[in-house]
Amino acid sequence: MDNRNYRTRTILKALKSANLIVSKGVSIREAAKELGYSHSIVHRYIHFPVKDLNPELYTEVLKVLQTNRQEATERGGQATALKYKKLREEFDFEGR
Repeated sequence: MDNRNYRTRTILKALKSANLIVSKGVSIREAAKELGYSHSIVHRYIHFPVKDLNPELYTEVLKVLQTNRQEATERGGQATALKYKKLREEFDFEGR
């Protein structure tokens, strides 16, 4: 395989992944699923070729990923609160 063709394809896949994340606001895993790549490959694409080739796009991707991470943290906190609320209700319901 010609090394130049491999490098070109890698760069195109990296930019495609980054543009998908920015345009749709999806996570790395969602982008990987949509593009048919593994999440580790998309992560590698974002943090190496895109960072070097297009720093502005890289910054936009990081903003989207930070927003997604923050939303996931909030949902996790809500899920934990709901879990313990249900446990307390069950405990009180049984009259203990």
